[in-house]
Amino acid sequence: MIEIYQSIARAVAEADGIRHADIGKRIEDHTIAYPAAFVQDVNCTPEEIGDQKYFGEFTFSVVIFLKPCHDSRERPKPPRAVQDNLAAAFAGVHAVRRAVYGLNDQTVQNTVWLRESLGRDRDGMYVVTQFWKAVAAVDFAPVPAPGPDRPRLVMEEKTG
Repeated sequence: MIEIYQSIARAVAEADGIRHADIGKRIEDHTIAYPAAFVQDVNCTPEEIGDQKYFGEFTFSVVIFLKPCHDSRERPKPPRAVQDNLAAAFAGVHAVRRAVYGLNDQTVQNTVWLRESLGRDRDGMYVVTQFWKAVAAVDFAPVPAPGPDRPRLVMEEKTG
């Protein structure tokens, strides 16, 4: 259900600090802007509630890739500087959590944060995976075009 992916990806893209948002898995050589977030693994088994409308709970993950804020070959820095750099680097992770938690549009509602994991990939990038559940409402019914029996609202500008 691409509508679910798109709804979540829009919210993630608006999170402060995220420079790239997409759906599906990261393709290593195609992503050059970091922090980058990817909406993945939407698992939804909705039920039809009539008129081509579907409703149900689903789970999903958001995977965030961050460039390391320091190199292990660098000279050691004071512990406070390392902590400050890490806090700044991970600010986007918190922003994504707030954006997804606050998501409430016509497709995705009632998001619940389940857990989060942190790791490093083979390139040395931090990888944060957030696991979520939510409720989906998807309408596949076509929207009727306005016709002679369905008047359109026309706003006219007053003159004089």
